[in-house]
Amino acid sequence: MMDKHRYEIKFVVNDIKLAEFYAWLWTRTAMHEAYPERIINSLYFDDVKFRSVRDNIAGLPAREKFRMRWYSFPGNKNNLEVQGIKLEKKVREGRLGYKESISLAHLKDQLLSRDIGYLKSSSMEQFVKLGLIESNLGYEIFPALHVNYKRKYFEDMDNIRITIDSDINFYHVSDLARLFEHSPLGWSKKVIEFKFDPVHKNKVAELIRPLHMVPQRCSKYLQGMAYNNMVMYL
Repeated sequence: MMDKHRYEIKFVVNDIKLAEFYAWLWTRTAMHEAYPERIINSLYFDDVKFRSVRDNIAGLPAREKFRMRWYSFPGNKNNLEVQGIKLEKKVREGRLGYKESISLAHLKDQLLSRDIGYLKSSSMEQFVKLGLIESNLGYEIFPALHVNYKRKYFEDMDNIRITIDSDINFYHVSDLARLFEHSPLGWSKKVIEFKFDPVHKNKVAELIRPLHMVPQRCSKYLQGMAYNNMVMYL
């Protein structure tokens, strides 16, 4: 299933700026909390040439990222709850983006008990459908990084959405290891993201003007790879 194209604008902030942002959110917008806070897990895959990494660092207008994603809720001990597991391709075309996704419900009960190599081999057909590999042999891709964080969701009546990500952790991964087997590397920053249909571009520009914050490129995948000394990324 493909989501329609949308803009995504990101801000990377510290605790002080986040407090200022919440003050703006509650007093200057009509946003409401759209969903309960969730824990997001993304297991990123790349090919042997690190295509996703290289294209993102180069800032290519057309680029892709591939990830296995699932959800749980705060208070869930050791992240043992698994919901909505799917394989995603995130596509960037200039300043717009969209996602394609395929359900991985068949892995729900095995996700945390089997090694990552098994998860990969059990998803080859889905990887082929999304275009990361050309056959089901699987030798062209590898698990690159696991990212885990808390996310809050807000939206208004025009379906302009804001997400706020905190408690961001990066985990080293390998085919023979299970998820959460390695110790996490924490990142102290928070990521605020606006997501909206292109028709609302001018409205969002006016909405965020009082924030006096500068949008910036921010890839959790690249940030985590840098934390694991895999790439140079500022």
